[in-house]
Amino acid sequence: MKNGLNKKYVIMLFVNTVILLLAYLILIRFFPLATLIGYTAVTAAVAFLYVIYNRGFTRKNLKCEDLPNTMSAEEKTAYIEDGKRRLERSKWVVTVIIPLILIYVYELMDIFVLPFFAELLGIAS
Repeated sequence: MKNGLNKKYVIMLFVNTVILLLAYLILIRFFPLATLIGYTAVTAAVAFLYVIYNRGFTRKNLKCEDLPNTMSAEEKTAYIEDGKRRLERSKWVVTVIIPLILIYVYELMDIFVLPFFAELLGIAS
């Protein structure tokens, strides 16, 4: 089961990367500023909402001993399980965040790295 889930997320990551990159490459040709602003806003919003939904990842690797004594054992268990449930339910968001970040890596290379090497090699652009 765990192996199947990992395959599912790898496939989702690949498909989302291809779709988002193709959409970006097409849109950037016709609407450069709007595309850059839009992708920036979407990346920031998705990442921000992911962190908020997972409550800042404060419940990750939490143990009952780490919680205050004012909470009952049932409350502690429910609190920890809620954190695990949130992480599990939001795994798919990572398959969107990573492609959006890869688009920025591509754009940075296109703007800064490739012209540097083109100039270094004496290739006119």
